[in-house]
Amino acid sequence: MPIMTALTFSSTPYAQTDKDNLINELKVLTEQGKSENAYNIASEHLEELEGTPLFDFYYGLAAVDSGHPGEGTMALERVLIQYPENDRVRLEYARGMYLLEDNEAAKQEFNTVLLKEPPEAVAIKIKRYLALIEKREQQYKVTKKVYAQITAGYDSNLNSAPEDQLNRVELTDESLGKGDSYVQASAGATITKPMDKTYTLFAKGDVNHKSYQDEDSFNNSTLNIVGGLRYNLENKDRVQVTARGQHYRTDGSAFRNMFSLSADYTHSFSNTLSASAYLSASRFSYPDSSIAWRDSIQVSTGASVYKVLPIWNSPILFSNLYYGEETPDDVTTVSKASVEKQFFGGSIGLQLPITEKNIATAAAIYQDTEYQGRDWLYNTRRHDKYKALNLSWRYLFNDQFSVNLNSSFIDNSSSIELYEYDREVVSIGVKYEY
Repeated sequence: MPIMTALTFSSTPYAQTDKDNLINELKVLTEQGKSENAYNIASEHLEELEGTPLFDFYYGLAAVDSGHPGEGTMALERVLIQYPENDRVRLEYARGMYLLEDNEAAKQEFNTVLLKEPPEAVAIKIKRYLALIEKREQQYKVTKKVYAQITAGYDSNLNSAPEDQLNRVELTDESLGKGDSYVQASAGATITKPMDKTYTLFAKGDVNHKSYQDEDSFNNSTLNIVGGLRYNLENKDRVQVTARGQHYRTDGSAFRNMFSLSADYTHSFSNTLSASAYLSASRFSYPDSSIAWRDSIQVSTGASVYKVLPIWNSPILFSNLYYGEETPDDVTTVSKASVEKQFFGGSIGLQLPITEKNIATAAAIYQDTEYQGRDWLYNTRRHDKYKALNLSWRYLFNDQFSVNLNSSFIDNSSSIELYEYDREVVSIGVKYEY
């Protein structure tokens, strides 16, 4: 039942016409997002109209939205006592309890509405709040998560090589782009341990292995280990320091080891807008002595923005920009041409919950990389421009199982034709999380 017809007026000495006009003004202001104005006006008439359901509703809504959740939840609770079946009021009350950090009360009220199977857009918003509450609760208790995933796909150019013969170099079939189908299996776990409300330790690890049907010399596996410390500031911002280690194997042999340290800072402007910045340093080493000239240190920095858009089903807009440099341990003609580089890039994307169970994501990526030495064969410096479009769709069977469809369309242009290639990758996977 609509809120305007579900909530009736209580008898007060305040003139009915004046009451109608005031409540309509509060309604218009809250719908226009002018909650602070609505709160100030409502506060002036609190003594006369407190207890009137429609007044309490818009006063409570304005108070919650303008940073006075304590007053807002008291007003909304008065309405709920008279109209316990009104889901709109219960949702606003739950949101106020969330802002008051009363997690249990907020979860109970959100779940009460969710059990009534509300419209998809409402269910999506409720589940986002429940996810935020779960994340907040990680500050107070040890949490553990595990996952396993199996994926099947096709890669049109798994060795990222040109598909045609080149002018300067006559390539054999072994050196041209190769396409093949593959199966990839991965599993991982995460543990989070709060020390107190301010400091949290976290660790996670995962392993994955990719096997190609015909080109088995390109089979590869990766082991990742991550650990760090999270510091929560009083204004709900966050600073995080993270250490990462990676061991990468290809064709059954160790190919590359990586270790990195990073620090990032996240600022939440509101529940729907946040931004972060990071600084990272990585060490790459190659166990095979024949390619030890690739050993290097890479330093990068960047920033990201996440925004929940106030439109249909509340899609999330995300973007990032970054810059980095990589320096080889041994500066030689070969390492300057193939390792030493400067790069910058960014991405922009949109995650759209089509329904409660169907989530689509699209992202465009660009990276510009300029190497610092001249190639001995082409007598020019390599300059690559990498462009990619990633599309994905995720269907949630329940909280544990999901199916994922992914596709990537990649184009890499280069000042050296040997490094120009196109690549398309499509895959379907099933994931279990607990």
